[in-house]
Amino acid sequence: MNVPTMSKFLIAFVALMLTTNVSTQVSGYGDDFNKGASLLEHNRYRECIPYFDRAIAANPKNSEAYFHRAKAELRLERRSDALKDFNAAIALDPRQSRFYDHRAELKYETDGARAALQDINKALELDPSDAGCWRFKTKMLILLKDNAQALAS
Repeated sequence: MNVPTMSKFLIAFVALMLTTNVSTQVSGYGDDFNKGASLLEHNRYRECIPYFDRAIAANPKNSEAYFHRAKAELRLERRSDALKDFNAAIALDPRQSRFYDHRAELKYETDGARAALQDINKALELDPSDAGCWRFKTKMLILLKDNAQALAS
C-alpha cells in the first residue's frame, strides 16, 4: 500500500472510530441522565440510580433512563425493579432490540431459558444482525435440548 493510500485508509479508520465511539454524554437527556450513565459505565450501580430517578421525574417518557436504571437494578439483583423498568422502556420504545435483549437476560435468571427465548426472538426480529443475540439464542436452545434449532441459529 503506498503512502497516499495508507493515509486515506488511516483517516477513514480514525473517522469511523470517532463516529462509532459510544459516549456516556447523550444530548437531550439532561445532566442527571448523563451523570447516571457515567456512573453506570463505571459499575457504580447504587450511585447511578438516583440520577436516573431524577431523569425519569424530569421526563417520564425517557425510555433510555428506564433502560439504564434497569441495567443497574439487575446488577444489584433487584430483579423485580429491573423488570418493571425494562417493561417501561419497551412500552415507551418497542423498536429497541437491546431493551428486549437485556430483559431476556433477566428472564433467563428468573424464569429460565424458555421465557428468555421470547425476548431474544423479538430482539432478533428487530435487529437480525446482532451476533450477541444469536449466541444467546443458541445457548438457550441448547439448554432446552433443542439441538436442531440451535444448529440452525
